[in-house]
Amino acid sequence: IIKEGDIIYMPLKRDEVEDVAQALGIFSKPVRKVIIVGGGRIGYYIAKFIEHKVDVKIIEREEERCKNLSRFLKKSLILHADGADKQLLIEENIKDMDAYITVDYTQWGSFPQLILLFLMFFGGMVGSTAGGIKQLRMCLIFKQIYKQFIQLIHPRAITSIKLNDKILTQDILESIWVFGFLALVVWMVASLIVSATGLDIVTSISTVASTLNNVGPALAKAGPAENYAFISPLGKWILTFCMLIGRLEYYTVLILLIPNFWRK
Repeated sequence: IIKEGDIIYMPLKRDEVEDVAQALGIFSKPVRKVIIVGGGRIGYYIAKFIEHKVDVKIIEREEERCKNLSRFLKKSLILHADGADKQLLIEENIKDMDAYITVDYTQWGSFPQLILLFLMFFGGMVGSTAGGIKQLRMCLIFKQIYKQFIQLIHPRAITSIKLNDKILTQDILESIWVFGFLALVVWMVASLIVSATGLDIVTSISTVASTLNNVGPALAKAGPAENYAFISPLGKWILTFCMLIGRLEYYTVLILLIPNFWRK
């Protein structure tokens, strides 16, 4: 029984969406005014595709990129400003805009970018092919930290960590800590090597984190509006190796570097 407030998902063909929406009394407002935050490649192609149909404003904080955009986009308004500036958005009447597109999270400020960097390490679920430490391992690490605090408060307390109502053995918990520490060491070592090629610290640590965890874009010079083409050959080899580690799992790749593995 469908009740008020329920969320309903309906798989439809593209050409059926508008007819079904109108039948349900949902009428979409045509998009006439659009703001795009970020004038990188993605922002440029979006603007180029829609500027003949709607009014487009692009907010970009790099002056040189603004000049290039104004040279190639004839009908779009290019603003040299910070897309995270609240006062600017008010002055540009963001409340009257039909669509707001952000394609460059490096313009969101430091705090959101730091959150994204941390989330790179969480990866996906255990059964997924995503890189990262994986959510289940992170959850169990936090549980162990909490358990340690309980032990400090109640030294005589007997506590355990459960997963799906099953008590995890000490061997399993130790293996999770070792895996997490191994991921941290690989990230640190790879970041040091990449930074030695001449990249700044933010670009170095974020590109390694992105490739280790199979994310894609990173921060700073390797943000969503850029690419990895400018990185030196040595840096590309290191990042490629990080991608293999992240995709095939740490132990699977790194065990090949252990001499005992090759001994009969």
